[in-house]
Parts: sequence; structure tokens; C-alpha cells
Amino acid sequence: MAYFTITSTTLTMTICRALFTKYAKSIGILLSMFSFFVHSATDNQIEQIKLAAEQHILATVEQPAG
Repeated sequence: MAYFTITSTTLTMTICRALFTKYAKSIGILLSMFSFFVHSATDNQIEQIKLAAEQHILATVEQPAG
């Protein structure tokens, strides 16, 4: 019985480490992709995105009177 407990605890720790490693790698890959795409946008594209966002906000949000 004690052998099973020690073995299952070791197995559980190994599985947790493997899942954590996969999770950490996934987060790292997503962050690096996001960083790459943000830095690859040109100034013209950024200005167009800002303009489109501003127009969308003005079209969808009611402006207070005054």
C-alpha cells in the first residue's frame, strides 16, 4: 500500500510538471506571436486602426448632451 502511494504521488507530480511545461510553452508562443505581429504593423496601419476604432466608438456610443 505504501509503495502505491509513493508511486502515485511521483506519477502525479510528473504529470503536473508535464502539463505546466506545456502550458508555459503555449503562453510563451502566444506572447511571442503577439509581440511579433504588434511590431510588424506599419505606422500607416496603426493610424488606420486608430481611425477605424474612433469612428466605431462615435457611431455606436451615444454622446451626452452638452
